[in-house]
Amino acid sequence: AGTAAAEAPPSAAPKRKKKKRRKAPGGPLAEPVGKERPRKKKKKRRRRDEPVRPSPPLEPTDPLKAFMAGAQVPCPVGCGSFSEVVRVSTREDGSGEVWFECLSCAQRRQFEVPAATPAERKAVAASLEDEATDTVCPRHAVPVALRRRGRAFACPACGVVFHEAA
Repeated sequence: AGTAAAEAPPSAAPKRKKKKRRKAPGGPLAEPVGKERPRKKKKKRRRRDEPVRPSPPLEPTDPLKAFMAGAQVPCPVGCGSFSEVVRVSTREDGSGEVWFECLSCAQRRQFEVPAATPAERKAVAASLEDEATDTVCPRHAVPVALRRRGRAFACPACGVVFHEAA
C-alpha cells in the first residue's frame, strides 16, 4: 500500500505535466488587427528597346612571355585574372606546346613555343660537356633543369627539345 513514487525505482524522475500552448486568435497566419498588410512593390519591367550595357573590353595579354619570364601568368583570354599551366608537351618537330587555363573564367588556350635555334642547341651542348654546371633551359628567366627524354634533352616547363645525342 504505497504511492506511485514509492513503486518507481529511485533513478526515475517523476513525470511532469505538459503545459498547453495558447494559440494566437485567428491562427498563425492571421493579420494583425487594425493594421493593413504592406503591399509588395511591383518589379519594374525591362523594356525590350533598352540598350544592354556592354561588358568591358578584354585586355590584350601575352601569357607565354610572362611564363618564360617567371612572372604570374595573366589570363589567356584577357579577363584580368591569372592563369596556370595545365599541360606541357613536345611536338614532333622539337617545338613545345603549353596550355594555360584561367583561374577565374576557366578558359583554356594553347600556345606554341618555337623549336630551339642552332645557337641555343650549341649552348646546351657546351653546358653538357661541362659537368660542373647543370644543364638548364636557356629560354626561361628562372633556371629550369633539362631532363633526358630518350636520346634528347627536353625542358619540362616549355616542352622544347634542345639537344639530340649522336
